[in-house]
Amino acid sequence: MAFTIQDFSDLIRLLEEHPDWRAQLRALILPEEVLALPEQLSQLARAIANLSQAQVASSQRFEALLTTQDQRLARLEELVAQQGERLTRLEELLAQQSARLDRHEERLARLEELVAQQGERLTRLEELLAQQSARLDRHEERLARLEELVAQQGERLTRLEELLAQQSARLDRHEERLARLEELVAQQGERLTRLEELIAQQGERLTRLEERMDSQERRLAELMETVRNLVEVVTSLVRRMDRLEQRQAKLSGFYYEVHYRERAPAYFGRFLRRTRGLLPHELEDLVEEHLSRDEMQDFYLTDAIVRGTWQQDGEPVFFAMEVSETIDANDVVRAIRRAQLLRKAGLRAVPAVAGENRNHEAFDLARQQGVLMITDGTVENVEMVEQRLAASS
Repeated sequence: MAFTIQDFSDLIRLLEEHPDWRAQLRALILPEEVLALPEQLSQLARAIANLSQAQVASSQRFEALLTTQDQRLARLEELVAQQGERLTRLEELLAQQSARLDRHEERLARLEELVAQQGERLTRLEELLAQQSARLDRHEERLARLEELVAQQGERLTRLEELLAQQSARLDRHEERLARLEELVAQQGERLTRLEELIAQQGERLTRLEERMDSQERRLAELMETVRNLVEVVTSLVRRMDRLEQRQAKLSGFYYEVHYRERAPAYFGRFLRRTRGLLPHELEDLVEEHLSRDEMQDFYLTDAIVRGTWQQDGEPVFFAMEVSETIDANDVVRAIRRAQLLRKAGLRAVPAVAGENRNHEAFDLARQQGVLMITDGTVENVEMVEQRLAASS
């Protein structure tokens, strides 16, 4: 039986008259998924409402975070600007220090070239001295042989004098015998003739000996003159060597002063922070009004001053340093005196000495007085310095 439009209209009218039939009809006509849609839509609406509330809360929190971040960004921008200014100052300081290092390197290069030239000159001087020493050795050997020959000639002359004395005695006796024995004159005449010949021969020998002695005396005089000339030359060379050693000592002292001043952080970094090597004139504004003119002159002669912050208490401290290739007691005394000048100016100061070597007297005095000692890179007496600073804080 076909379902007509009139039947459909009747169905709609019946459903309007009986609303409870609608649910039954929907259950018959629609699948379960469609029937579940209203509940799912309700749940979705509730979820959307919850999400809206959460979105509002999140928006509020996000706005608060944005406000906080804006403030932090403003502070960061201010800090970045400050750091930019500090970086600019640091770059300027680094540029200045780089220029100073370039100048130092140029001066060191010149010093090294001068030292190399002096080394070559010293080598040549040593070679000349070695040659002169060999010549002097040969002269001494020749002089020894001449002295031996002269001694031998002296002995021969002594023997000749003895023979002549004996012959003179014999002639005296001959004359007495001639006086007593006139009859033997002829015989004695022959003997005298022979004696005269012998004496003539001896006279010739004596003449030749005298000539040889004169020749030896002239040669000895020439050798003595040569020796005097050599003594003068060697004396001049010794004086030049002394001057060269003094100049080399000055160059070495300058090198060690620059080395320990520029490398101060490496030696003092164990107990100092923000370490910096200074020249005396860099502190004149701090000390000038507290020191007399003579004291300022003595202060300017300080080899190096190291400034830093003592790690144990964070307070600034100054080390008055005397630098030598070989540390002696005078270096220790000067360091103590110049540290006292800094303390007189109101600065916290400690004496220090540095060098490649040290003698026993300097080591004992530094230990007794609590002076910091740096020898060939090794730092000593640190505990005494710590006690001194702890007592002064």
